Amino acid sequence: MIADRLREVLPAEGISEREGDGRTLPVASPAERTEWVELMRLAASESWRIFTLGGGTHTASVPGEADLLLSTSRIDRVLAFEPGDGTLTAEAGATMGALGSLCEAGGYHLAPDVPSPERATLGGAIASGAAGIDRLRYGPTRAVLLGLEVLSSEGTITRSGGRLVKNVTGY
Repeated sequence: MIADRLREVLPAEGISEREGDGRTLPVASPAERTEWVELMRLAASESWRIFTLGGGTHTASVPGEADLLLSTSRIDRVLAFEPGDGTLTAEAGATMGALGSLCEAGGYHLAPDVPSPERATLGGAIASGAAGIDRLRYGPTRAVLLGLEVLSSEGTITRSGGRLVKNVTGY
């Protein structure tokens, strides 16, 4: 049973269930990097079909072939905010509303201006390419990203870009 195997890599508070489409599916909610890596390695070794849950703003329904739901609800921390550099580093489950409030308090506007920011997550905005009317001014979501850290389905972490900002123009 999947729930039993999840207990090998996650604490009890990281495992729950969700009813839907006449069946009950296990929900894994890792909170730490090591939990995420071990979970993805376990899922790959077991060939589990995973469906990721964020804030639910782009989710119509869970696909019938899913074996496991993966929630980003416990990875919602802001890791760094540098108003002087205009950079923000946050985890995928952080809501766009919370990040927008933080940016606003620092004198910045957080793009993209997504619908339902109180539920929409950073990871979901990046994954879906979500944007609001401010896309006309600031461009698509990918235009405001300096770097990403991504966990593959095999449990490998890949990094792209970084937080380095160079605001110098010239020759």
